[in-house]
Amino acid sequence: MRIVNVMIGRKVIFTILVFFSLSGYSQTVKKQSKNINSLKYAGYSITLKGSELKISTFWEEYIGKLSKIRKKRDFWQLEEFRIPDAYYPEAIYYTRTVTKDGSSLLWIALDPETLLAGEEGEGLVSAALELFMEQVPLQYQQHEMSVRISEAEQAVDFQVRHQESLQQENVKLKQKMEYSREERIRAKKLLENLELEILATAQRIENNKVALQLDSVDINRMNILLQKYRKKLAEME
Repeated sequence: MRIVNVMIGRKVIFTILVFFSLSGYSQTVKKQSKNINSLKYAGYSITLKGSELKISTFWEEYIGKLSKIRKKRDFWQLEEFRIPDAYYPEAIYYTRTVTKDGSSLLWIALDPETLLAGEEGEGLVSAALELFMEQVPLQYQQHEMSVRISEAEQAVDFQVRHQESLQQENVKLKQKMEYSREERIRAKKLLENLELEILATAQRIENNKVALQLDSVDINRMNILLQKYRKKLAEME
C-alpha cells in the first residue's frame, strides 16, 4: 500500500514539474557583438537565470548535439553546426557564456570569413541564428525539467527500495522467529525423550543388578546430554 502511495506521489511530482517548467518563460534575443581573438563578431545573445555551472553545462550539452565543439580559452568554436534552415558545413561559429548577478548571457556568432555562400548565406544564417536563440529558453526549461524529474525519480526510487528492504527484513525476522519456535519444540521433544530414556535405564538397572556398571555409565552420559539440552532450551526461551 505504501509503495502504491509513493508511485502516485511520483506522478503528482512530475505533473507539477511539467506545469511550472513549461509555463510562461520568455526572454528577449538581442543583437550583440563580442571580441574573439581580438576580432569583433556580430551575433545574438540571450540571458537566462541560473548558476554559471547549470547554464554552461546545459549550453555545452545542447550545442554539442548540433555541432562539433572545440573548447578554447574563454569560448567554444563550433564546426558543422546544424542550424535549421541555414546549414553550411564549412561555416565556423563562436559562442561563449558570461555570468553576472545570478544570470548567464549566452552569445553566438558566425565567422563570416568561413562562409562560402556570400552575403545571401550570411542573411540566412543571421535569421536562423536569431530564431535559434529564441528557442533556447524553452530548451533550457525542458533541460531543467528533465534534471528535476530525474532527481525526483531517484529520490522516489530510493524510498521504494528502502521500503522493500524493510519488508524483506520483516519477512526474514518472521522466518527466524518461526525457526526458533520450531527449534524450541524440537529441543523440548528431545529433552522429553532423554528423560524417558534415563528413567527407562534406571529401571533396567533396578531390574538387573548385573548390568549395574555398564548402565551407570549410560546414565552418566545421558545426564550430561540432558543438562546440555536443558541449557540450550533455556537459551531459546
